[in-house]
Amino acid sequence: MKTNRFAFSFGIFAVLIGIIFDLVSLFQEFGSKASATGILWGSIIITVGIAFLSIKQNYIRYTALAVIGLGLFYYFLIQTNYNYIASILVIGVTIALIEFALRYR
Repeated sequence: MKTNRFAFSFGIFAVLIGIIFDLVSLFQEFGSKASATGILWGSIIITVGIAFLSIKQNYIRYTALAVIGLGLFYYFLIQTNYNYIASILVIGVTIALIEFALRYR
């Protein structure tokens, strides 16, 4: 039982830290590579937190995946010099892999 409490606590902590990290990075220098890298790290932290939470409700998991997807889209959009097609393709594959991993772990 202590393990489940730890996993839940760590998951909530990681999601909150990831969201804070995303917001701080977004408003730091909007459109810069430093901001995009900070948002990438925030999205990765949120993904780890979601994995520890073991969320059964689809709407919460899909909302979290939407936030992660927007963060990754922003990162790849800045890194590819506003190439929308490449960014959408990379995000589609990445979100599909994350959803598969969350559903079948």
